[in-house]
Amino acid sequence: ACRVTEPLLLHKLLERGVLISSGQLNNILIHGKELFHKEKNKLQSAGIEAHNQIQTDDCGARHKGKNQYTNVIGNEWFTVFNTTDSKSRINFFRLLQDSKNEYLINEDTVTYLKKLGASSYLPGYISFSKGSKFTSLEEWQNFLIDQNITSNTEVRLVTEAALYASVIENGMPRDLGIHSDDAGQFNAFVRSLCWIHEERHYRKIIPVNEQARIYLEKIRDRIWIVYRGLKAYQQNPDDKLKGTLEKQFDDLFLHTKTSSETLNKRLRMTYKKKEELLKVLVRADTPLHNNTSETDARTAVTKCKVSGGTRSDEGRDARDTFLSLKQTCRKLGINFISFLKDRIRGSFEIPDLPEMIRQKSENLKAPPLTSTL
Repeated sequence: ACRVTEPLLLHKLLERGVLISSGQLNNILIHGKELFHKEKNKLQSAGIEAHNQIQTDDCGARHKGKNQYTNVIGNEWFTVFNTTDSKSRINFFRLLQDSKNEYLINEDTVTYLKKLGASSYLPGYISFSKGSKFTSLEEWQNFLIDQNITSNTEVRLVTEAALYASVIENGMPRDLGIHSDDAGQFNAFVRSLCWIHEERHYRKIIPVNEQARIYLEKIRDRIWIVYRGLKAYQQNPDDKLKGTLEKQFDDLFLHTKTSSETLNKRLRMTYKKKEELLKVLVRADTPLHNNTSETDARTAVTKCKVSGGTRSDEGRDARDTFLSLKQTCRKLGINFISFLKDRIRGSFEIPDLPEMIRQKSENLKAPPLTSTL
């Protein structure tokens, strides 16, 4: 909670006359935390149930002396951290499974393969195995070998499709909104992109002359005009404003020509992301930036800078769990230290966090009370 290292905690305890070894302190911090892990593992499903929109990001982490990645998934109600050795789309689908290890072949599997433009024969070939379910990685790998699916690309696509089908089968809404930067691993369900990340590409352009600099400044000004218009639409959706914003987007990123070929290329690249950047015109609750998940991810980065990497799986899981609970408590307006005392003492005066998320969401959705004379 206070972002301090274990050696500093040990030093403070010894100063207070507590006779304790560094090993015992480590045991207290990471072992016997099943109660906390269980509560953390229910946050994601409760948060998505409360609001069918998530934001996600990832950052580097160190575990057992190797580089890994901490993924953050959350929305206005919750934050969940998970550290893994991959940042692929397969890994992202596994995180959405909420610790459920399952590969499923059904109509969603086939649809996913068609959507991603897999080899023309692959969706039909996989459809012969509809109804198959595999509950371990070993079973799934054996199935792929039996079906002679061995190329890296086909293995990746079929695995993504089977995990996607499993996520849907286990209750994930098909219209789940996923807001992120432009990282490919988050391209799933109903995707939207962060305007702040997109504008950063223009900030990185180095003008070759004064005219190019003036063009770049004007383009960046126009980007923020569109952005402010989208914010206004988000607050008060209006069909006329929607048409105006779509035209402004096209005029800026499709029809604008400058003397800088680099800037022209970047404008066209942005235009290709039109659907994801203008998702708020279809779903007004879509975020326009990813600052929330970036702020959450900064918590994990700070923890790594303070304490370094983790050396055991239990230590990694404890770090992820308590970071998740701390950030979720903050979003729910709960004092984290009070939460820890409540759980450790077994008083449970503070309700279960997933249940609090559901209650707060229902309170917001409930119509206001009216009085009658």
